Amino acid sequence: PGNEWVSKLPDFFAETINRLSSASLSIRAGEFLIEGRTIALADRQIVQNVAVNTVPLTYTVRNQLLHADQPFPKPALLPEVQIQVTEKLKESPIYFDSSSWILKEAEKTKVSSIARTLKETGADFALVVTGVADNIGNADSNRELSLKRAQAVIEELIRLEVSEEAMLADSAIENVSNLPRSERWKARRVDVSLKVPVTN
Repeated sequence: PGNEWVSKLPDFFAETINRLSSASLSIRAGEFLIEGRTIALADRQIVQNVAVNTVPLTYTVRNQLLHADQPFPKPALLPEVQIQVTEKLKESPIYFDSSSWILKEAEKTKVSSIARTLKETGADFALVVTGVADNIGNADSNRELSLKRAQAVIEELIRLEVSEEAMLADSAIENVSNLPRSERWKARRVDVSLKVPVTN
């Protein structure tokens, strides 16, 4: 839309430079991208308003400024990393004793390995922590037991510095009626999996 609007940039910088502790500005292909950190929380919106009034209407302002105290967002998991993490999680079911939701030391080692795997990605993730119980006995008690198992694993992951906000507890009841008693212990567990985002 012509370059006459570029003459407004000095005014843009004069208005915004004292509101930013660090920043970069990119102008390309109809996009006005601002990244960096603001000094005050309200400065993000102020810079947004000044930018909108500076660029032509045909430009898109992408304001990715953060307040100085906000952590930079982590990148999304790359597809190949997501596959690797999914396989690792499948290999690490966490088992419990009968009618128990107490984490045994051997199982805490598994949880520690899961936490380490997640942290090593350096990316943003969401987890579903599914407590499992068998279908023998009272259904409500079994569901309560499965949720307590999930919560025990979540609490251990939180202790290992995995964000509580990244985890969702779920429960499942596994039908073991056709299994021999020697195999039913496999239903006393917690499965940790990546929450797959819903796509349209």
